Amino acid sequence: MSKLSSEIILAYEKAIARVILTTVIEATPALGKPPSRGFVAAVLAGSLRADVVSADGHRINTFGLLAAHGLDQIHRWIDDLLTSTHLERVQGRRALVCSTEGRRLAETGESLHYLILLEGAVPTEAFDLAVRSGLVEALRRFRAERAVAENHPEHRVFAEATLREVAARLPADERQLEEIPGLGEKRIAAFGGELLRIVAEHLPIIERLRAKTPQPGDIMDQALTPW
Repeated sequence: MSKLSSEIILAYEKAIARVILTTVIEATPALGKPPSRGFVAAVLAGSLRADVVSADGHRINTFGLLAAHGLDQIHRWIDDLLTSTHLERVQGRRALVCSTEGRRLAETGESLHYLILLEGAVPTEAFDLAVRSGLVEALRRFRAERAVAENHPEHRVFAEATLREVAARLPADERQLEEIPGLGEKRIAAFGGELLRIVAEHLPIIERLRAKTPQPGDIMDQALTPW
């Protein structure tokens, strides 16, 4: 392995560590207490389970950034940070806090620039509206149904990072779909029209939420994804 390759891998590992540590730091004021290991993992996996959304966990900068790796791998990374003492357990060992060393690593002068190493970072406010309007849930439901129909994994339909881009950008035509990473010519031809239809259906709700004039049923607070 070349020195450059080693440096890239090390930078990626540090980026993941900072994402996890940042999540612990940002989740604490959101919850009003240190977060549990499960809550941190759920945020990083992009879960829309009720406790995450009710605590505005989907507004945390790192929400869903590790979704492609799955909950089991996220839990292993959290455990690695506990072993390395970057994280510590408190409150009867159920909750997590950053150690002094962990906070130092999370709060380097790079701020959140390390997120460029990971896919899926989108504007927080735009994604918040997409979650609250039900657009994210609708896109995930479409992806799941398409995966079943085509008999292959959901990520083969489109990745979570691509879903986040669609939800945040709100494309209105095929030209705008073409600008979204992960949606090539074949995917757009196969189901681009469906994506545009789903976005269009939720756009009026998003506009009402943005204008702070929601109607009954606009805000998605029930039937959230239970994972």
